[in-house]
Amino acid sequence: MAGKQQRRREAEGLHDRALAAVSQGDFAAAAWHWRAALKLEPLMATAWHNLGLALARLGDVNGSITALPQALTRTQPKQRATTLGALSGQL
Repeated sequence: MAGKQQRRREAEGLHDRALAAVSQGDFAAAAWHWRAALKLEPLMATAWHNLGLALARLGDVNGSITALPQALTRTQPKQRATTLGALSGQL
């Protein structure tokens, strides 16, 4: 259990660094951090969602279209509309 909690904390730290990179306009760094977070926590819906948005900003439409459905399958029903909206913008 401690290993799982440690991975979750590390993934959350990477997620925070990705958000900081976005605030500086560095979407490539943000995408890198979200990918690293997802290696630790593959079920992290917010990381999938934000990775999809960052990839779209970088012009990687195929990567975005791959990431956003991953978020959709892992997110709570209340947040699905946001992810669907982001995905529809990539189609």
